[in-house]
Amino acid sequence: YLKEQDTVVRIPLHLALTVGVIADQFIFTAGIDRSIRKWDKTSGRLVEDIIEHKATISAIKTSPDQSQIVSVDLKGGVLFSGVNNPADKKE
Repeated sequence: YLKEQDTVVRIPLHLALTVGVIADQFIFTAGIDRSIRKWDKTSGRLVEDIIEHKATISAIKTSPDQSQIVSVDLKGGVLFSGVNNPADKKE
C-alpha cells in the first residue's frame, strides 16, 4: 500500500501463507501480503483477490452455512465478506 498515492500495488512475489480455510466450494488463503485469495476448489482457478486489510491476516473463518467469511488482521481489523457476492464486504 502506498499511502501517499492511496493505492495498492501488487508485486508478484511468492510469500508464505499465514492461514487457509477449505469450504465446500472454495478454498480461502491469506498471507503476509494482507490479501485473501478465493480459489475454486474444483478447478484450482483464482476466483477473487480481496485486498481490504491493513495488516497481515491472522485468522479466517467461514459462517456455518458458508455464505460469509470473517477475517482478522494483526492490527485488530475485522472484515466480513460474502462468499458468493464480493459486494457484501463490511468492516
